[in-house]
Amino acid sequence: NSQAEVLPSEPTALPSPTSQPTSNPRQYHVITSAQGFGNHWQARIHYWWYQRQRQLCQAQGQCDMGGFTRLLHSGEADDLMDEVPTVVVRPIPKEAIPGGDTSYVVLNRPYAFMQCYIVPKQYPDIVRSFIGNVSDAELAEVPQIGNSPTFISVRDFRKLAPVWYNTTMDIFKDDTAHK
Repeated sequence: NSQAEVLPSEPTALPSPTSQPTSNPRQYHVITSAQGFGNHWQARIHYWWYQRQRQLCQAQGQCDMGGFTRLLHSGEADDLMDEVPTVVVRPIPKEAIPGGDTSYVVLNRPYAFMQCYIVPKQYPDIVRSFIGNVSDAELAEVPQIGNSPTFISVRDFRKLAPVWYNTTMDIFKDDTAHK
């Protein structure tokens, strides 16, 4: 399975959330991936509007809108790092791309998300710093895709990430779809 060969060996830690941890079980964290000029300004606008809506939501009382993280899959920091909470992840290795053509940056998106898997029980001090002093049993129940609830189950996301990756690769390999 060539997929296993390109998976990163060490997960990337997400930054501190942009909101304080709460006891709200419905609170979610938005993660977006970005690379390149077009995504640069979109990420800036996306984050600005997210903050604005979250402020309005919080003014209404309990708000489900939690943190926001941009996954920058260029492998290098950029000038938006100080403005938008960002984690820099590695781009997909050239040897994982048929023909080694790295011009199709969309291939980096599923690979970026695959780098952010964590196993919370392997990092109990870090995870507890975000969610509080939970038992080991509760720690084992934290989804392995980050430090916040998601709209997809961990089991389904584990199934989805490789399909997403493979579909992206199939689109890249298809001459008509790649144009």
